Formats: sequence, structure tokens, C-alpha cells
Amino acid sequence: MIDQAFADIIEAIDAGLEGRAPRTSPPPWLAWLTVALLRQRARQAWHRYILETRLRDEQQAGESGDVPGLPGWKYNFHGIGCCLTGPDGEAIDVDRHDAEARVIDPYFFAWRIRTVRSIAMPEIRLWRWMPSDSMIVAALTDLRAMGALVYPHDNHLFLLAKPLEDRVRFAAECRFDDEATCDNWLAAFHDRDADDVLLAHRAWVRSCAMNSSQAFKVIDAAREILTPNELAEVCLHHIAGPAGPAMGKALSVLRKTNASGQLDAVSALLDRLSPTDDPPYPAYEAFAYLLERGVANANVVDGFGTFAAVEKAKGFRGNPFLGQYAILALRFLPSRAMDLVRRALRCDTPLCVTEVAALLAGIDQPWCVRELTSALVDVPNASTIAEALRRCAGDIAKRHAAKLYVPPTHDHSRLGFTYEEVAHANARERFEEPLREAQLLADELRARYPVAWGG
Repeated sequence: MIDQAFADIIEAIDAGLEGRAPRTSPPPWLAWLTVALLRQRARQAWHRYILETRLRDEQQAGESGDVPGLPGWKYNFHGIGCCLTGPDGEAIDVDRHDAEARVIDPYFFAWRIRTVRSIAMPEIRLWRWMPSDSMIVAALTDLRAMGALVYPHDNHLFLLAKPLEDRVRFAAECRFDDEATCDNWLAAFHDRDADDVLLAHRAWVRSCAMNSSQAFKVIDAAREILTPNELAEVCLHHIAGPAGPAMGKALSVLRKTNASGQLDAVSALLDRLSPTDDPPYPAYEAFAYLLERGVANANVVDGFGTFAAVEKAKGFRGNPFLGQYAILALRFLPSRAMDLVRRALRCDTPLCVTEVAALLAGIDQPWCVRELTSALVDVPNASTIAEALRRCAGDIAKRHAAKLYVPPTHDHSRLGFTYEEVAHANARERFEEPLREAQLLADELRARYPVAWGG
């Protein structure tokens, strides 16, 4: 027997397909999510057809190029899958899990929604109610609870239940570029910005954000939907809970608000957290929240030093926040910054190296070149540090990179490539975004530090 909530969605979809008034009123955000899944399934079937008819001979991982006969479409094979990207930006990424492309990866699905969120009405309306990839993924939990999705394996991949699979073709053929058709669907889903609908939607978002298993995926987007008081309530709920991803995300969201009303709660939290027994994410976000609001008392400064000194955080082989601690120190605690900068440039966590190297390349003062050069002397195969030196304006930095960097050599007797070989081959391209993201802060810090700063 079909769950009633699922039956209501099916009835509303049939009403939209038939252009009639529905007998039920499911939440429009879940109704559009279901329609978007029907359209995803159809696009996956088209994706498989293109691979089998136009790209039969281009099936090796790493191959990419233009799709024959489809102007503007590009393909990129990766692992067991392939991503097709259209001229309008639509990205259809599907792995080869089954012959009919029925298996849906929630993250590939949400990513496609992001790429078409301003193109066709179902995805436009879905994004209006769920304005992030991660919220869309989290909302699939509701459909799973209704029995609308089938999980044949013990992982995140799923199939559409038979009542949905039976409607894929009809949804794919629906003319959502026709204004009257769109009006019929909006009416069928009771999709309107009326007070009762908006209130129900906020209640649903709040419920998801309060759920510890969904909060990490939801709270960021909830900031755009909930009132400031509702958002504060959600964040405080997780701050008072166990240390983990939900607590860290709640603190991260509080950082993005202008509110300083949670200073006491965040300060008290630091007394609960252990640098060795708790995951590192919440503590870093707590220090960032306080320092960004001018709280730098002895307790905060001493605690910052203790947590930043951790070499191996719980659950990691190193400290994944070492680079961010170095950057926080450059912003607010300069007396502690140089040691952290030097540690981050030499650590075994590539993300930390990239974050700090990009910031130093953006600041591009003599002290930055000095520290990057010294790190490259110690770690001569560090492609990211060599790239940072190449991005500095002066010839001296570039000469240091050319002289000191030792690129990896390929062992032709082994299959595949090492991490160092891949990092070397992609260093220039991968450094673009971190450097761009660091530039605004780099401009600010350049004016605050002497050109030959020594710590």
C-alpha cells in the first residue's frame, strides 16, 4: 500500500499532467522535487543513449572533447562515469551502475539542478524552495520515508519507485516552456507565495535544520529562509549538542550573520571542547566567530594556541584546519601567525598548504617570498609552493621556483600516476581558484604587515 503522502504527490503530478485540479495539496517543494527526479531520470536515459550512439569509442577515463553531432555539448569521462555538459550549462553526470541508467546519484542530481536552476520551470521552482544542492540532497530523506525512492544497496544511490518510473516519459514530454502548462502545474501544486504556504515551508526548513543528521546540509540555505530568531534558535540548539558536523555548521552560519548575541554561548562552548577528543571543525569555527567579533581575551588566545598546536586531530591523519588557523592568526593574532604559517606550508595536508601558499602569493611581499622559498627548500617536491612563487610578481621568486622545485619523475614500469605527478600536472590550473579567493584578504593584509616582516 502506498504511503498517503506519496499518494498525494502522485495525485498532484497526475493533475499537472492532465491539466486538472488536484484532489490533494502536497507541499509544493516536495512535489517539485519529485518532478525534478522524473526529469533527471529521463535525462539520464538520454545521457546513456548519447554514450552508446555517439561516444562508443571514447570510453577511457580522462578522455574529454566535443560530442559529435551535438553542437555545444562536451563530454568528460571519469572513473566509471561520464559528464555531459550542454551549451546552456546543464551538467548530466552518470556513473555506469546499471544498463538502463535508472540508478540516481543524489549529488549528481543536485548538481544538475544547480546548473539548470534558471532554465526550466520545475527546476526554477524547486530551487526557489530549496536554494542549495545540499538542501536538495537532504530533502530526499522525506521522499525515502514515503517509499518514493528505493535503495537497493546500502549506500546513497537510489531508484525511483514504480509509480514514479511509470510517469517518467510523460513528465519528460511535458511542455514546460508553455505558459498555460506552467500555470496548470503551479495550480496543481498549490505553489504560490501565500502566507500559509510560506509559513509551512519555514516550518519544514526549521524541522530539517533542527535534525542533527540533516543540519549540516540544510543550515546554510536555511539562513535565507528562516527569520533571524528562528535561525538563532536552530544554531543554539546545535551549539548545545554534541561536537560534530552540525555544531560546526551552526557556528559557521552564525559567523556569516551580523549578530553578536551568541558570544556567551560560543565562549562557554570552548570550555567543553577537547583539542584531542573532539572533531576539529567546531573549535575552529568557535574561535573564528569570537575573533571576528573582537573577543580576544586570555582564555580565547590561550585556547586558540592549544587547538592550533594539535598535529593530528581526531579522525584525521593531520590537522585539516592548520591553514585556517594560520590565516586567522594573520588576521587577528599576528604574534602567533608566523609559526603557524611555517607549519602549514610544510604540513602533509595539501589543502592547508594551498590555502596559505595562495594567501602569501596574493600578498606578494618580500617576507612572503622568503617564507615560500624556505618551505620549498625543505619540501622540494611541493608543486603548490612552487606555483605560489611563480605567481609572485618579482623575478626573484620565479627564479627560486625554477631552481629549487624538483618535479616528480614517472616510473614507466608502473600503472597510473602518483599523487605528486597529478599535482604537478595540474598545479597551475588548481591554483587559480584558491588565489582568486584569497585576493581580497591578501590586499587587506598587505597593508598591515611590514614588507620584511619576520613574525
